[in-house]
Amino acid sequence: EESQDPYMFNGKLYVATVASLLNIMEECKRNLKRLKTPFIVAQGRIDKVVDPNGAFDLIEGSSTPPEFKQLLYYKNACTT
Repeated sequence: EESQDPYMFNGKLYVATVASLLNIMEECKRNLKRLKTPFIVAQGRIDKVVDPNGAFDLIEGSSTPPEFKQLLYYKNACTT
């Protein structure tokens, strides 16, 4: 059943698209240490779309000083 949410993708997902997404994800992981700018990550613990552990990876993996990065972790939040 298609979602009525205008922000949710409902189209066909091609193998080349998935491969490109996986490649860019790996590139981001490899270059995470280069991230030095301030940032905030907002993450829901029960999110079914985005792995909640990814937020911790961003916080721990970046070179941004601790006082300039923040994790907002919402215990009962998720993407619908």
